[in-house]
Amino acid sequence: MNLKFINDHTLIADTVNHARHEREIMTVVLHHLQEIDRRRLFCDHGCDSIFFFFLKKLGYSEDQAARRVSAMRLLRDLPQIEEQISSGDLSLSHLGMAQSFFRQESKISQRIFTAAEKMQVLAKIAKTSVRQAQAITISLSSAPEQLRPEKLKPISEDLS
Repeated sequence: MNLKFINDHTLIADTVNHARHEREIMTVVLHHLQEIDRRRLFCDHGCDSIFFFFLKKLGYSEDQAARRVSAMRLLRDLPQIEEQISSGDLSLSHLGMAQSFFRQESKISQRIFTAAEKMQVLAKIAKTSVRQAQAITISLSSAPEQLRPEKLKPISEDLS
């Protein structure tokens, strides 16, 4: 695709439109993946789990697959977040981080979050950077020291 000869205004407008469409199509893909998971169709393709289906059949990296599995499951449990995913208020990174936080709390303190509590956490991390979302989930954690420190990299001495 050669974009050299498109004027600046059209290039920006097209890019904004494509980014919006990309987020909308993500929710469509997540719904399809939910149904594949519900029907366990991944088994028909020689995969033991939906995660391996993502890797083998769809060609995602492990990180991409894990984010989509997390997003797919949160969307299944909380269908009201669909608009936030489509708008970009909640990214795959946000959803994966939230799912990791919910799992961590379940393991460490046996806390099971209700749908309303999950929505509160998601509301706090929506529209934030990944670093800000990490800081928020750490502040909410019953055992912040249990988080993997290699995932937290300070920006500077003043910002972490």
